[in-house]
Amino acid sequence: MVKGYKWARILILRRHANIARHIPETVLFSATNLQNMLEKHGDIIVKPNAGSCGIGVVRITESQDRYQLQRDNKVSTAENMEELANALRKRAGGRTLIIQERIPLAEVNERPIDARVMVQRKKGGDWSITGTLIKVAGPGFIVTNTRRSGGKVLPLATALRRSDVRNSAKSIQAKMEQLALATAWVLGRHYKKQRVFGIDMGIDKEGKVWLIETNFTPSVSLFRRLRDKSMYRRILRYLKPN
Repeated sequence: MVKGYKWARILILRRHANIARHIPETVLFSATNLQNMLEKHGDIIVKPNAGSCGIGVVRITESQDRYQLQRDNKVSTAENMEELANALRKRAGGRTLIIQERIPLAEVNERPIDARVMVQRKKGGDWSITGTLIKVAGPGFIVTNTRRSGGKVLPLATALRRSDVRNSAKSIQAKMEQLALATAWVLGRHYKKQRVFGIDMGIDKEGKVWLIETNFTPSVSLFRRLRDKSMYRRILRYLKPN
């Protein structure tokens, strides 16, 4: 097993059925797994096991007997599977990669969105949801990381009202919070000193919630960008030593 980072957390979380059904199919990178995932899903994400901030994330689709790679807002092609696998290995520079089915994310103004849910606990306390917002990708980008894509943040209800999601914001928020608390509880048993998780969740166009990634050192500044600073202040209170 590759220790640490995304893959190890996925292996932990997949043992729990109530969480596993929300995790996109994910495998470690190999040429065989790459081909199998493309044949099965047709649209996949390849990313570093130890990456953050959307760095190194590549979307791959098959188009007219070629493979299209999109990284940030730049698109390139590979003529065959061998060329594709070699290109990904070269970009990885020796880092371990994981392959994940791409979820058809909901969009606001044709830009993909996902959610950041902050879950925190005080020493000896229970896990609590301290903040939730939506990240909107910048024009032409596949990643929602606002610093990388030039995107923006919106309150959950505002973003879902403007989006193409066919479900109520209230229902989606309840699902997100339930999944976030379950995720924090499971990971908290393995990483006992951890007191904060920034959980990234995808929302597809049908309103299903997906667990994309868990961050151990999430950026708090995202919440400072919201007009309502109440969640930002609550997050800071939880970060203070007991």
